[in-house]
Amino acid sequence: MTPFQADQLDRWTKQIQDALAGNSGLREGLTDDEALPLVNWGAEQARTVAQRLAQAGEVAPDSEQIDNSAYTLGRLMARINWVVTYRNKKDAAWLTRTFAKINQLSREVFGPDAPVLSDDEIAAWIADHPNHSNAELLHELIARLTPKGAASPEAPPAAPPSPPAEPPDLAPPPAPPDTPDPAPPAPDTPQLGDRPAGPERNTSLLGRLLRALPTLPESPDEPAESDGNEDTPHPQGDEGL
Repeated sequence: MTPFQADQLDRWTKQIQDALAGNSGLREGLTDDEALPLVNWGAEQARTVAQRLAQAGEVAPDSEQIDNSAYTLGRLMARINWVVTYRNKKDAAWLTRTFAKINQLSREVFGPDAPVLSDDEIAAWIADHPNHSNAELLHELIARLTPKGAASPEAPPAAPPSPPAEPPDLAPPPAPPDTPDPAPPAPDTPQLGDRPAGPERNTSLLGRLLRALPTLPESPDEPAESDGNEDTPHPQGDEGL
């Protein structure tokens, strides 16, 4: 495709999207969150419709043909909305007829190979729809009716599982202060809190000091001195003195 043709395709796509944006009936009965996937799906299928128009012949479609295609796509989207919003107000016969119209419009928009719902799928949908929300039903229908190769809106991502709670970080206990160990007291040094010095304490201290002195050799026994004791021997060599 030449750049000129690509530019034409973009213009046709935007023309279809603008026509859908001005159709408020496509969102009737739906909340904003419910309608958003349907609106996005229509905007994406506008590109598919524009491509089909480009492939229909050698002559480029005129503005009226593009508007008619946008109108048919809008009717398809409106009936997808109807089967969801009126499912609890209408009977099974009405729902069956509306699904038949959805199949017809899908072929008009996307061609003979367009996706359609079988009779069994329609019957199963009618029986099971009370078990689903509007958002779930809309997502299933637009996914089922998306042509092959066309973009379809993704399902809302599931919330990730919550990670297991981690225990709070506990601060390590504070290290003991680097206080040097007290020096052992010097031997026999009075410590704070001892009794005040007194006779008993001085005697004990004197005894320890005496025990610390080196032991001297014992001196020879000397007889007790007594006046007039003639038996006391005189030192040798003192005779005649």
